[in-house]
Amino acid sequence: MSEKLRNRLTSYLGTTVIFMMVFGVMWQAMPVPVAHAADTISSAVYIDSNKDGAVDNIKLTFDANMTQCDYEAGDWTVNTASEMTVVITGINGADPEGDGNGVCDGTDAVVYLSVTADAGETGAATDPVVSYTNQGVMDELKDSGNISSKASQTVSDGAIPRIKSAQYGDADFDGKIDVITLAFTETVTAASILAPDNISISNVGDFTSAAIGTDTTDLITGSVSTLVIDLLTLGTEASVVDTYESSGNIEISTADATGNFTLTDGTNENSDIGAKTNVTFLDGAKPVVTSATPTDASSVQSRTNAVVYNFSEPMAADTWVHSTDFVSTPDPGGWSGAMSLSDTSITLTHAPFLCIQAYSIALTEASIAAQNGESGFTALTDTSAAPIGVAHTFTTMSCGTASTSAAEDTETTYEIDVLTPNGGETLAEGEEYEITWEASPEGMYYIDLYYLGADGEYVEIATVETNDGSYDWTVPADVEDSMIKVVWTDLAEELGSDTSDADFNDTDTDTTSDDDTADDTAADDTTDEAVAPSGTGISPVTGEEEEITAVEPGDYITSPSFSTVYYVTEDFERRAFISSAVFFTYADSYDEIMDVTDATLTELELGSNMLPNPGVVLVKVQSDAKTYAVDSNYDLRWITSEEIAIELYGDDWADYIIDVEATFFASFGAGDDVDSSDDITLVDMKTREEVSQ
Repeated sequence: MSEKLRNRLTSYLGTTVIFMMVFGVMWQAMPVPVAHAADTISSAVYIDSNKDGAVDNIKLTFDANMTQCDYEAGDWTVNTASEMTVVITGINGADPEGDGNGVCDGTDAVVYLSVTADAGETGAATDPVVSYTNQGVMDELKDSGNISSKASQTVSDGAIPRIKSAQYGDADFDGKIDVITLAFTETVTAASILAPDNISISNVGDFTSAAIGTDTTDLITGSVSTLVIDLLTLGTEASVVDTYESSGNIEISTADATGNFTLTDGTNENSDIGAKTNVTFLDGAKPVVTSATPTDASSVQSRTNAVVYNFSEPMAADTWVHSTDFVSTPDPGGWSGAMSLSDTSITLTHAPFLCIQAYSIALTEASIAAQNGESGFTALTDTSAAPIGVAHTFTTMSCGTASTSAAEDTETTYEIDVLTPNGGETLAEGEEYEITWEASPEGMYYIDLYYLGADGEYVEIATVETNDGSYDWTVPADVEDSMIKVVWTDLAEELGSDTSDADFNDTDTDTTSDDDTADDTAADDTTDEAVAPSGTGISPVTGEEEEITAVEPGDYITSPSFSTVYYVTEDFERRAFISSAVFFTYADSYDEIMDVTDATLTELELGSNMLPNPGVVLVKVQSDAKTYAVDSNYDLRWITSEEIAIELYGDDWADYIIDVEATFFASFGAGDDVDSSDDITLVDMKTREEVSQ
């Protein structure tokens, strides 16, 4: 190699070495791109941060502090597990647990994913799995660098168990709350502590502030998702059933013997106390009939008073229809009754019951419902355990002072006797004297009291008094040669009466003089025109003062507490219709009946019963095959043959026959037999169907 060539190569190599040396320094100084290592997630749990019994966040803890947390819906997926549906809705940077974490400012490694989940669920049988894959803008999620993916991260249970619902019930169907069932958002273990004295319930109607009990024994003895608390065992049965109110709270306290309250699923403990406003209240108590009028299984009941049912809670609006809502055996007909929304009772009016008759009224539970209640708990229960259960039974009274049951030959008699004053006593003006009497059967219905005035007419002392055998009377002035009269009534008819056996305040005036004086007085008297009652009076039902309703002769009247319909006479007496069929022999519609106050009835003296309108229907009694016409004097006239009946009333003559109870036959007179077609005058006849509305 020539010297020249050697020098040239040396020059080239030197330059190369120098270049390489310089480039090497520069290479070392330049940053080298390196792929960001995937950070690990040290923990992933779902939580109920607002303590409402539903999962609302997934808490992810990375191994490095997070500096940026932007949300892109397409980057996140969650594999929902079993019964708990979880949907990711965003990233929550508002520090939901209040511990300073999750704000993505480089000071902590926590990221909260906002989620929605099923209410009342804080645990899942299978844990959900969450994945993150950046599919769009870079640097949405990063710590020291961009995080591109986090795949298949199992999310464990970090949610505290809660009480999600409280359902109260009536296990023995007596109309009182006797069981509370608490449902939890997940299964809690035996390590949980919850005693009766921890719990009270507020703002649920009449059950407000009812403590479950004072017992300090732990109720949770095993792993349970629901807890049934038997109030009967605890001795704290509530007094009423009530309907569900959404404003209810469960109050949790630490007032037990240990000072502890804990719900735990084995991992997480519920340590918060106070009002549980998120708890759903459920009405699991069926309505029951708590009482009835007439009293169940009673005897000698009024034939005309309404049937009343009282319920354990407010009921739905309903018009009760025979054969749909209830069935009466036997059926008197004429039933009417309705409930407005929230009513706790219903009053059923009816045509008069038969005399000395056993009745059974079966309620159709599926047709009678409470205003509120959970599915399956609104329909009435008719279990025999209820106060008024499968059937309501009672037996009616006889129809007068004595009557005989069609079912048996035993005569039932209503007897009343005046005890004091009973003759020979001296009663001073202004003194308070105890009038006493004895009634059998005792204690039933009402008593009207009178004393004999100087004109030979009885003067009212008091009406519609309790039949308790005694009345304190302030003796008025100028009561001489007088007697006491006691009348026993059910407001529809007189059951019996009695007077003193002899005069009290006897002046020893001879009989002849008395008779002459009476005759002279009678001769001088002029008959005063009857005056309609007015002003106010006392209700025989409530004992309170009421307005007297204005009535006129010829009115048909009834009052709210009594189903009997009366006719007002010219003398302002009230005469009871013995049945709805008899009423329709006079009237054409119930619309003709006027409602009056209960007090009005007491101001109208009770007269004889209203019998069928003469010439409108034919009558018979079930125990007698004879058919009778009623003439203008209310005399019964036997129609002696079918041929005469056809001549008088046509081929359909039998359609005009109505049945009259045997006890009322004594109220009619006896007329001559009808043995020819010109023996009786006909008016507008009505068929049995027309008078049986």
